[in-house]
Amino acid sequence: MKLGILKRDERGFTLIEMALAIAVANLIIVGVSSAFFQIVKDTDEGVDRLDALHDIEIATTWLSRDIRAANTTDLVDGAPPVSQVEFQWTEEWGGTSVPHLSSYSFSETDLIRTYDGSQLRVASYVSNVEFSLSGNTVTVTLESSPGFRGVIEERTYSFNLRPTP
Repeated sequence: MKLGILKRDERGFTLIEMALAIAVANLIIVGVSSAFFQIVKDTDEGVDRLDALHDIEIATTWLSRDIRAANTTDLVDGAPPVSQVEFQWTEEWGGTSVPHLSSYSFSETDLIRTYDGSQLRVASYVSNVEFSLSGNTVTVTLESSPGFRGVIEERTYSFNLRPTP
């Protein structure tokens, strides 16, 4: 081989070919990384949505149990919704009447259930709660907002109080 004379198969890439290859590679990398970050963002929002729905589900389980057992409440029929409520009922055990009191209060982001003097946090991400009474039906609206991504889930449920004997 003589200096300065290259055979066709011994030539390298031109500067234009290298620049074009780098540009195409950058486009592919940008596209893949954008898709990756979008998937992570969507996953985080999905996790927040599941946390919010789980929060509402747990609170609703306790509320349903207490409202359906209750004969009376401190809610006023037809009044605007409130964020605190009490439910009372009496159970009969072997000829003995056992009175029960269950109350729910909203504190910052927690929904607190107090049952016969014992407190339990039944929801941790509550951003709003409303209780109202219409006839024998208690309507509960729960709004849950976990995380900092702006995910808010709201659900409204209606439960009937147990008829007074």
